Amino acid sequence: MGEYIEPAQAELTTENLIEKELQPQIEIDQGGFKRKVFHRGEHTFSFKGREEMPVYDAATTSHTHLVGKLPRHVAPAELEAYSAQFDTQKVSSDAKDHYIVNKSLLGVVDLAVTLGAQDPSLLDLQKELQETRGLIEKLLTLLNRWF
Repeated sequence: MGEYIEPAQAELTTENLIEKELQPQIEIDQGGFKRKVFHRGEHTFSFKGREEMPVYDAATTSHTHLVGKLPRHVAPAELEAYSAQFDTQKVSSDAKDHYIVNKSLLGVVDLAVTLGAQDPSLLDLQKELQETRGLIEKLLTLLNRWF
């Protein structure tokens, strides 16, 4: 008979899998909050809330791309100034691509597609999520007009 292994030791938790596969590193953003920066091949990425505009080292020293919907409650000039901090001409040509991704199902799917996932069901899911979000936004606009 084999050696007994405690269930906690036998299970590979999601967190352990993420730690092993994506090698996250902690960075502190301009507001003092800890951000996990994940690594996958030649790319790095982190997650944010839709209205957040974090700035941290990996974002300013990489070719940074924003993935997901733009903030709704941020003035256009403020959003432009935020995006300008990631001007790709300011970083070296051999810098990695870094993605700042909205914490949403659509954000995660968009990231997977951006990083080259080949599963056709992801493209279908991406399209479906975009259509659903568009319908919800139209409904909310109508509700705001009525109330």
